[in-house]
Amino acid sequence: MNRRQATGRLKPLRAAVRRLLTATVTTLDYLVPKNSRVLVIGGDEGTRFGGNSRELFEYASRTEGWDPYWFSTSRALVAAVEAAHPGRAVNAMGPRALWLGVRARAVFVSHSRRDVGLLGYSRLRRYIQLTHGVGPKTMGYAKREFDRPALDRETSTYAHVVCSSDYEATFWERGYHVPLADIWPTGVPRNDLLLEPADPALAVKHPVLRGRTVLYAPTFRDWAVLEDYLPIPGMDATALVDLLGRHDATLLIRPHYYEAGAARATIDRVGSPRVQPADDTIFGDTNELLKHVDVLITDYSSIYMDYLLLDRPVIFNPVDLAEYEGQRGFFFRYADHTPGPKAVTEAEFLAALDTELSGRDPHRQDRARTRELFFKYPSGGARERIMRRLAEQPVRWPGPLPRRRPAR
Repeated sequence: MNRRQATGRLKPLRAAVRRLLTATVTTLDYLVPKNSRVLVIGGDEGTRFGGNSRELFEYASRTEGWDPYWFSTSRALVAAVEAAHPGRAVNAMGPRALWLGVRARAVFVSHSRRDVGLLGYSRLRRYIQLTHGVGPKTMGYAKREFDRPALDRETSTYAHVVCSSDYEATFWERGYHVPLADIWPTGVPRNDLLLEPADPALAVKHPVLRGRTVLYAPTFRDWAVLEDYLPIPGMDATALVDLLGRHDATLLIRPHYYEAGAARATIDRVGSPRVQPADDTIFGDTNELLKHVDVLITDYSSIYMDYLLLDRPVIFNPVDLAEYEGQRGFFFRYADHTPGPKAVTEAEFLAALDTELSGRDPHRQDRARTRELFFKYPSGGARERIMRRLAEQPVRWPGPLPRRRPAR
């Protein structure tokens, strides 16, 4: 029997288990009284502790009046969070998660209902979607291709979506078909961390951050892994290393965690201390790392939006712009809100990097215009505003019936 046949035979069993879990969790969720102080927070499919979810969880943990719990499907992660926050880390697939979850008045996620394990099977539960980044690339229903039944099931359970501006709210209205009135433009928690002073211990642990630092952080492509992890595929690594050496700078490469192996292969091929890895096994929190970065290089990643709050140069390398737009699509015209040079050849890239490392920074005004449009509160305070909203407008219970999704 091959794998496809085995998977096919298991489908009825999986469907039966899913129906049983849905009925059980939904019934418990309906019968158990809610506690307005209890919060459930999860993120990144239940496997990672970071981003908006982590920042909100840690803020709620030290704020009087809230009783937050971090849900994870990873035993190792539960142990790590438990060590830092005793009593507040929960195995999302265990009985304690079910008991705490059905008592919670509000549940926060950053990716999907899978962030919170068993609780995600409730048909009554309505989630607050914290999101995990916004940039030019589309999300949800706005993508070129998507699984409509799965997306309908997921987004119909969203009570609110959190974002950084009224303009960004229009993206989530399109991407998730959530009414604008239910979208909170409070700012996002991860940017509160970004605006706090840099942790000096990070530079002690990683001395490379004491010097001039350039970060290359490309987006993840759904259809292919990058084969060459230099900013311009096939570029002369010697010329890049020479330029970095003239400015006494180091290029850090931060891939999506699915592509860490490909990035390491490129770095090994270059073989210079001027080009080093910066994946999430080295730097766990992206926004903590960004505080130490002098120049950012990216293509379509939402990382540059956060970086605008630091008002430092960004170089864009959209080397496959037409293909990416055809495969994924953009919420806005790419050239309109990408405030920095567009370098798609080796000569253009080296010239742009030389300009920025020389301190000339010709795109400062462009960054200011984009920042004003995308950030309603550029000075931070998102965590406090979100919790204030939650206190003033608690998520209704039982949840309303799922909204019908228009066939757009």
